[in-house]
Amino acid sequence: MSDPAAGGTARHIPESLRQAVACDLKPVCPMAAPWRRKLWVVPLTIVAFLLPQIIMGQRPDLDQLGVLLAWLPVIVQLLLGLGLMGMALREAVPGLGVSRGMIGGLIVAAIGLHVTVNSAIWMYFPTTVENVWSIWWLCFRHELFLGVPFLLVVTWLAVRALPVRPRSIGLLSGVGGGVMADATWRMVCPISEPSHVLSSHLAPVFVLGALGFILGWLWERSRYSIG
Repeated sequence: MSDPAAGGTARHIPESLRQAVACDLKPVCPMAAPWRRKLWVVPLTIVAFLLPQIIMGQRPDLDQLGVLLAWLPVIVQLLLGLGLMGMALREAVPGLGVSRGMIGGLIVAAIGLHVTVNSAIWMYFPTTVENVWSIWWLCFRHELFLGVPFLLVVTWLAVRALPVRPRSIGLLSGVGGGVMADATWRMVCPISEPSHVLSSHLAPVFVLGALGFILGWLWERSRYSIG
């Protein structure tokens, strides 16, 4: 502000307004870097990975699948999910956003890994089920339940930075959470029939992505309506 004695613009500002602004000035705590905020997701990942196996038990053919068809794809998929959520957190910081091509590439890679791994499991260890609908709904709702916390936590961490593209952040958070849930649930569900894994296991990824996009859209509308 200019000094009133020097003829500056401050003489036109009411004293009550100047006092209100002065009382509102507070130190600002800088936001942590995206990689540090992503550490909040690590405990959630551990819980989401272990809890279904503790409650439901591991799939019975885990030893037959071996490292290449069981553990390695799950690790890679978890890393892809973390990468998507890391992109969401970067997108929240002006100047650190990622290109749409990179976002689309990582989503395609995650879905491609899902299709490739489950197709290979079906070729070598085909398993089916009689009561298709009940198992379909069981897998769908459990994956959705596992993915929702990732969507909520990452979206909350991201919107605190007042992002420019909240819809992209919601989409990345939802798809990332769905990918994490899909990787976790594969360690539990023993069914490898393509019609099952390509629908009930993959559908939650798209549903969570859509939910995240809608959340971002709603947040964007509420922000502009308030402004």
